[in-house]
Amino acid sequence: MMNRIKLVNTIFCKLRFCSAKFLLKTSMLFPLALCAQGVAAESIQISGFFSTGVTNVDKENIVLTAKNIERKTNYLADTVFGLQLDSLLSNEARFSAQLVAKDKSNSFNLEAEWLFISYQLSQNYELRAGRLRIPLFLTSETILVGQSYNWVRPPLELYTLDSGLSQYNGFSTIHSVVLGQASIETEFYIGQTVGEIDLGFVADFSSDHLYGVQFSYSTDNLIIRASRSEFTASVEGTLSIEDIEIQILQVTSASFSILGASYRSGNWGVISEIGRMETENQGQTTAYYLTISHNFNRLMPLFTYGANKTSSSFASHKGDSLSLGVKYNFNETASMKTEVLYGELLDGRSLLLGTSLKSDFDEKVTMYSMTLNLIF
Repeated sequence: MMNRIKLVNTIFCKLRFCSAKFLLKTSMLFPLALCAQGVAAESIQISGFFSTGVTNVDKENIVLTAKNIERKTNYLADTVFGLQLDSLLSNEARFSAQLVAKDKSNSFNLEAEWLFISYQLSQNYELRAGRLRIPLFLTSETILVGQSYNWVRPPLELYTLDSGLSQYNGFSTIHSVVLGQASIETEFYIGQTVGEIDLGFVADFSSDHLYGVQFSYSTDNLIIRASRSEFTASVEGTLSIEDIEIQILQVTSASFSILGASYRSGNWGVISEIGRMETENQGQTTAYYLTISHNFNRLMPLFTYGANKTSSSFASHKGDSLSLGVKYNFNETASMKTEVLYGELLDGRSLLLGTSLKSDFDEKVTMYSMTLNLIF
């Protein structure tokens, strides 16, 4: 019995001794861990954005392309929440991610809008790889951040040309140079994209060949961007017309060409873009807009005219819209925006699309919108 007690005591003492050594080592490593965490914390930047709003349309069965805005009061279409993380992995390498939750089939699941690693090859060349944003429009990089622009939403005549095709998985190279007061950037990209696009109906989209280039010139008060993108893809979905379902399955090629400029002088601002989409099977669509704004301290009224025309071997459609908006900046991180838009219903790649149009349908529509926008 005594031998068993001695054995237990010996084991207990050894365990206690080992525990003490473990605690001592842990206490010695803990400050080092804190230092490592401090260094890591300095190299990581986390930011976010949030927008929400209410929209009302004065017609039945109207759907804004990729927005799902109907006549009933809608609180979902412009609600979006995003988190962005940027981390320096080394002096040359950086990791960036943007996670976004927005309305999609009445759900708000977080999805990666972009997720990539960039490497600074030299002072002027940068290589990126991962999920990237297609650099088509002037506001492509910040299109989900409502606080970053003055409209309630970017003009739909032009910004629905891509039918929601905004990202790809692949590679891009960026060459940037500073000449005097101007910055010049040229980007080439290649990759593929898989997902859903909105053609007036939700369709599955898969592209194995997507490539393009964008060129931008910027000074303190002027930005000019020209972009070109091409792809070959398969599109599959179901189109419903007056309770008749039509299965759509086709392989098509398309190209986008966009030219835009933004200029500011004193309190006045002008921004305009023109773009063309050409498809193998559906002809071509040309769209453009012009926005003029004036800043009165925190209050900024703006006027926008947009137009859109689709031409194909089957038919030709066109339409336009006028909108008057006001942006009120509470501060640099928060604003409220209101807008009244009067437009004509368009077809093809359109501003507005009816879900069950009748022969006597009134193609003119008025839409009222208000949003609250934050960055943090």
